[in-house]
Amino acid sequence: MWHTADERAYREKILNALEKYAEKYPYRYGMAKAEVHSTYMKRVKPNIFDKYIEYLEAQNILSRHDEFLAPSAYEAARDAVYEKVRRTLLGVLKPAGYDFARMTDISFGEIPAGTVEDILLLMVEQGEKS
Repeated sequence: MWHTADERAYREKILNALEKYAEKYPYRYGMAKAEVHSTYMKRVKPNIFDKYIEYLEAQNILSRHDEFLAPSAYEAARDAVYEKVRRTLLGVLKPAGYDFARMTDISFGEIPAGTVEDILLLMVEQGEKS
């Protein structure tokens, strides 16, 4: 049993963290569930934490993609930066076929390497082929 104020505090902390994470990493599905647990609800047993996450998801307070949590209705960005990285990657990797292409040899302009990596992982997760 939780006091309503305690539950509300947990919910606000988690939602605030997920919103900040989504702003910082727009090309990821969200924050790892394990990270949310260990950072914000460390003292709560894993089975209780899982039930609480299921409750928040059922209340449409947060969304879940596999083991990643995000604010409700959040989707990883598919904006101009995503499209530029996607086109650049496909433009290099498709012609390479079975040859190796080094990421360090591909120019993405001013786009940070971490952003490129996030977009590449998102493309792989989606099974991007064309």
